Amino acid sequence: MPYDERLESIREFAGTQSDFAQRALRHFVTTLEASTLPLTKARSAVAAALANQLRMPRSANKRMSDEEIREVLIKKWAQHEGKSTRLLRYLRDEACISCEQKRFSRLWQALAIELRN
Repeated sequence: MPYDERLESIREFAGTQSDFAQRALRHFVTTLEASTLPLTKARSAVAAALANQLRMPRSANKRMSDEEIREVLIKKWAQHEGKSTRLLRYLRDEACISCEQKRFSRLWQALAIELRN
């Protein structure tokens, strides 16, 4: 099916690159209800659904070292109650800092242990 990055502009189907296929399939099945259509009609339905969507620009978030990210997390820890999901959203959406999820998880876990003691 002709899915591409325009799927990101549909709010409920935006997400990470690693789960793009799953999100496209969910859109195909739940929104378009195209799973029973013949191939050519299904392809046309996807193309039509994406036709008026804009390609979302890739974020140009700042790159930081682990230590720099750690410092930001420490400063915002209490405000976000130490909650990993809220802190990651803060980093990405408000502070505009690039941080891959596994990297963030590693940093957050080490910091959580450190701040408990």
